[in-house]
Order: sequence, then C-alpha cells, then structure tokens
Amino acid sequence: FYLPNLKHLYLKKNRLKGLTCDIFTQLNSLEYFDLADNLIESIENGTFIGLSKLTQLNLGNNKIGENGLTSYFIGLTGLEVLDLKRNLIFNLDPIIFEGLENIKEVILATNILKFLDKSSFDSVYLRKLQILDMGHNTYLKIIEADTFSSLSNLKVLSIQGITLIKTLKANIFTGLHNLESLNIRTQYKIVSSIDPKA
Repeated sequence: FYLPNLKHLYLKKNRLKGLTCDIFTQLNSLEYFDLADNLIESIENGTFIGLSKLTQLNLGNNKIGENGLTSYFIGLTGLEVLDLKRNLIFNLDPIIFEGLENIKEVILATNILKFLDKSSFDSVYLRKLQILDMGHNTYLKIIEADTFSSLSNLKVLSIQGITLIKTLKANIFTGLHNLESLNIRTQYKIVSSIDPKA
C-alpha cells in the first residue's frame, strides 16, 4: 500500500492468515485499522512500524495466541484502543504490550485464558490503561492476588462471564485506587463467595 493520506482502513471479514512487516509501512496517516474476522494467526515483528498515528486497532475474532505471543505492536506509540477479543490467547505475556506507550483500552474478552497473576499486566506500557475487558474468558480458573496491582489508573474492569471461578480471593483488586466500574456478573450464579479483602 502506498496511500500516505489514508486515515481509515477496513480489511474485516477476509481470509488473511498472517501479517508481514512490509505491508503497511507507507500508511503513515492511518488512524483506524480494522482487521477483525480474519484468520490471522501470525504477525511478524515490525509489522506496524511507521503507524505512529494509529489510535485504534481491531484484531478481534482471529487466531492470535495460538502460537504464543510476542511484541507484535512495536511502533504503535499512539495507539489508544487495542481489541483482541475472540482470539486464542491462553497465556497472557506482558511482552505483547511492548511499545504501546499511550494505550488506554485493551479488550481481551472471549479468549481462552486459564490464569492471571501479577506478571500478566506487569508492564510499564500499561501505566495509562483505563479500560480492561476480560469478560467471558470461560476457561479462566485462577486470578491470583495483586493481578491488577500495576494498573493504578484503571477506571473500568470487566471479568464478567467467568464460569470456573467460585471464590474471589483476597487482594485480587489491590492497587485499583481509581477504579470506577467493576463488572463480575455471571450468567449461572457461579461466584459464591468474595473475600472481604479482595
């Protein structure tokens, strides 16, 4: 692509399987990029270099995470919203957030995460994060103490739709001093107890 004035690009509902680092380098003005509903399972490091004006990236409903995670988003220094819902992310490595200096909203709903601990979000790049959607990760069994402790600016947190966690343990929400909205709603009345120190 050599479209230096393009601001919005929609490649939704195609059959893309991978992204290589030579495709988007000339899209310097891009602000919104929709790659949802493809078959993307691999993203080369450096794919998004040059897209410093991009503020929203939608990679929902792909196969990202099937082969592990790496620092896919280097170069996206202006990105504010990252949508990774409905992928195959089973282990959240904070390396995926590397380079996202201005990220404010991350959507990780409906993946296949099995556990979360303090290292999951332990990244200097998440200091400005305000909205985190982890809803409907139905394989999620464990949320350790201090999981969200590094997200001091978080205002909205959703872990709704969890079906395998029956007890919210102590100190799960430690450090969330600016939290304004917390959604732990479940459809099947799964959560039966909440530790007073959660």
